Amino acid sequence: MLSMAGELCDLQNYLIGLVQERIDNPGEDMLSDLIAARTDGGDKLSFGELVASARAILINTHDSVST
Repeated sequence: MLSMAGELCDLQNYLIGLVQERIDNPGEDMLSDLIAARTDGGDKLSFGELVASARAILINTHDSVST
């Protein structure tokens, strides 16, 4: 169980780095699109929301591909 906790921390740290990288250097990908997106009121997603969204996309994509 502790090894799983370590792996989850590694995943979270990877996603934090990836989001920061895309903020600094946007690309032509879904994460960059999320970073650039704005609500009707002009608000953008917070850093935490971006990381959570990236995690959800990764996990849900894996689940849909592997089942």
